[in-house]
This record gives sequence, C-alpha cells and structure tokens, in this order.
Amino acid sequence: MTPGGLLTFCWPKTWLELDDNGNLTDHSNVIDQMRDHQGYDLYGPGVNQNTLIYAGYFIKNKFQAAFHIIGHYREPGSMGAPYDVVVDGPISVSFSFDLQASD
Repeated sequence: MTPGGLLTFCWPKTWLELDDNGNLTDHSNVIDQMRDHQGYDLYGPGVNQNTLIYAGYFIKNKFQAAFHIIGHYREPGSMGAPYDVVVDGPISVSFSFDLQASD
C-alpha cells in the first residue's frame, strides 16, 4: 500500500471454482479460464504474466478495486448466454470481492 492509500494486488496463483454441478475445480491461470468461459482474449495494463492486476483504495471502511483491460472476442464461450455468441464491439468485465480485515 502506498502512503497515498493505493493498494495493488494480483489475482491468486491458484483458486477453486464451484461448477454448475457443485464440484470444486482447481485453476491456475485466470486469463485462460476467462477465455474458456467467455471466449475473449484479454490485454491491456490490467493483465500481466497470465494474471489480473487490481488497483484500489479504501474509502472509510469500504474497499474499491478494479483492473483495466481490453477484451477481444475470439470465439463463443462455454458459459452459455450471453457468452455463446461472438460480440462485435467493446466489452465490460467486472469482478467483486468481499474483503475482511484480519488481526
């Protein structure tokens, strides 16, 4: 965290995802996972070494962070609608996290 309050962090190296059948799946590359799910390639300042780089600030007791990317559709994604068709135009992606202070 910078003296001005900027906090930068990256997507975890590995994580678990709950699938539609309730099974946990191990993952280790968020860029490949997003390409498989949504069908687009990601690039820009928020992508580095196969991960997403977030930057954000605490505002009182709330933390807000974002990653800045550009997406280009390559093929229909595996998640179904609305990712089952290729979009000709800009896209917007957002993720949210619930963060809790630890002792």
